[in-house]
Amino acid sequence: MLNTELQLKVLRKFSRPGKVVLRPVINTHHKYQKMKLRLSYHPWAFENEEECFVSKELNGPKISVIVPLYNTIPEHLLPMIYSVINQHYENWELILVNGSTQNKSKELIAKQAEIDTRIKIIDPGRNLGIAGNTNAGIAKVSGDFIAFLDHDDLLHPCALHSVVEEIIANKSEFIYTDEDKINHEGTQYTDPHLKPKWSPQLFENVNYINHLTVIKAEFVNKVKGLREKLDGAQDYDTLLRIIDKCEPKIAHIPRVLYHWRAADSSTAKDISNKTYIFKAGEQALNDHFSRKKIDADARAIKGKPGFYGVKYKNQNKFTIVIGSVGKKYARISAWWLNELLKKEKYLSGVELVVGDWYRPYAKHKNVKITFVADQQNYWEEVATSITNNNVICFQEAVLPRRAGSLSELIAISHGILGSIVSPVIIGKDEIIVDAGLVESDYGLQPLFKGCKYGESTFFGSTDWVRNVSSLTLDVFATNKDQFIQLIKNNTSAQKLTADLSQDAKVHSIVWAHTPCDYNGFLTNQSVKDGYFNQQLANASYGISMKVTSREGYDERDET
Repeated sequence: MLNTELQLKVLRKFSRPGKVVLRPVINTHHKYQKMKLRLSYHPWAFENEEECFVSKELNGPKISVIVPLYNTIPEHLLPMIYSVINQHYENWELILVNGSTQNKSKELIAKQAEIDTRIKIIDPGRNLGIAGNTNAGIAKVSGDFIAFLDHDDLLHPCALHSVVEEIIANKSEFIYTDEDKINHEGTQYTDPHLKPKWSPQLFENVNYINHLTVIKAEFVNKVKGLREKLDGAQDYDTLLRIIDKCEPKIAHIPRVLYHWRAADSSTAKDISNKTYIFKAGEQALNDHFSRKKIDADARAIKGKPGFYGVKYKNQNKFTIVIGSVGKKYARISAWWLNELLKKEKYLSGVELVVGDWYRPYAKHKNVKITFVADQQNYWEEVATSITNNNVICFQEAVLPRRAGSLSELIAISHGILGSIVSPVIIGKDEIIVDAGLVESDYGLQPLFKGCKYGESTFFGSTDWVRNVSSLTLDVFATNKDQFIQLIKNNTSAQKLTADLSQDAKVHSIVWAHTPCDYNGFLTNQSVKDGYFNQQLANASYGISMKVTSREGYDERDET
């Protein structure tokens, strides 16, 4: 039986003040139970909307809430306006930019200034589009920070108060919150998106932070607002430009404070309704890479609207390092290694560093092979044998699903400075074996272990690229210097390990676009010693508690 009460307790705790560690992720073997969990979200969200977690009044910066309007129906317009008026934090202004073409809409909007003196109505004279209407609002801002709100969406009553608390406490300059969806009629809350902390590589694959976003007005003006030629991805583009040019102090508030209305024409319901978004998103990302002088190219992923694949420049020369292999696993490990090399299209620049056990099985004449004696100082010998600057290391037997995945992982680790990159590793029935490690009060915990690859969860899809706290190092790509440093930290160990969360200079990334299948027989481990937890799949209530509050990292963690 699905323990919905347990999950609701976690979600209640999640939306209250204080540090939160555990969040629920559904085990997708139980589709019926998953449906029950989603249905159980609404009563919690309804109660949460009535919950006041404000303990005191704040004197803080003025927040300018900008809303571009276009023929908004009264059933959506008025609730949106009152969701701002009903904010516990009072130092705000609401700027309504009326780009409506219908006379009734124009008249209705014009009357809204009578409700509250903090409401400003801007009439641009004609509809300028989303970006143009928003820019007309930005030009009239008198606040210190700007919040962006869509014309049919809603704010939680404590949204602005929570943002200002963060600004005062940590001097944050760019704040985003969690969100959910509300139906057309405004009667049902669904699909919460519980986001990680600032995750730059995830953000380069999907605009996961949008709603609610509050940014220092100075920064919005510095990038000259929104670019009209990128309507459809204007928010993504603006956020990327602000992050690139202003380097703001970014913070995430782990509370559901924004309700995105899934109206019939809204991207909240179906982004495929607005296909022009995809090309605009590609341009926004590629402009970002150009500004950062990163040799990469973004393309929309077919069949996954709003998601982008990033291809970094290929690195033709790299070294494949194979971890220590027990004698009884030599034959089957050799079969695996030969299959692995078959997956790589171009081997002319590839160097293989492997134990002596592989000598009788080596068959790839166009690969330079350096054999290392199987002894106690195996890793030290490996370190002296590497000649290329890019390294990919296998300490477990996995096979990429796509040809060229090794080159792709090398290109990513080379393109993202200071990074160590791992693929997501998948076991039987598409169950995730390894998707990186995240920090909790109980130490490092596995992310999404036991969940299905490609599963849509409250925390986004399990096949998203993720910035994580640390990695298992079962399979990873990095540069030669970082690899040798890992060896120095594991001089007598049979397997390389590291708590990468303790090193702010290292960016741990799980690149879920390069899935690998787990075989589980390499080194001295047997199949039963793998990362798949059978008890997780057999859990009678069908859920697992995943630690994701420390996924990603906060800019202030590095100061």
